[in-house]
Order: sequence, then C-alpha cells, then structure tokens
Amino acid sequence: MFMKLLVYSSDATRSQEKEFSRIPSFEGRKGIKALKDAVVAYQANLRQGNACTKTRAEVSGSGKKPYR
Repeated sequence: MFMKLLVYSSDATRSQEKEFSRIPSFEGRKGIKALKDAVVAYQANLRQGNACTKTRAEVSGSGKKPYR
C-alpha cells in the first residue's frame, strides 16, 4: 500500500505527485501532526532570516524629551 502526496512549488502551483511506501509513524492522528511538523520545519529552513539590529551609531535621537 502506498501513500500519495501532492507536491506544490513555492508559487502554490501543483508540481507533481509522489508515492511513498506506507510508514507506520505517518498513520493516524499523530502521523498527520508529524507530517505537518516536517513540512513547517522545511519551510522555516527556506527562510532567508536577514533580521538585524541597529548599533549605537545608527540610532537617531537621544531619547531626551523634545519639549518642556
């Protein structure tokens, strides 16, 4: 018995359909959660992750109250 999964490309179009042999860990409720976790982990690894923080020199203003 095989399990068929649809594979989508990054622009949300269906690219192909793959067959996997039946894996006991992917059967039932826990298997769906495990499959979802694997997909989310894969998508998280595709992120560029280019967050940065400003240095002291790049921050504008002193934080002093502008009026009295």
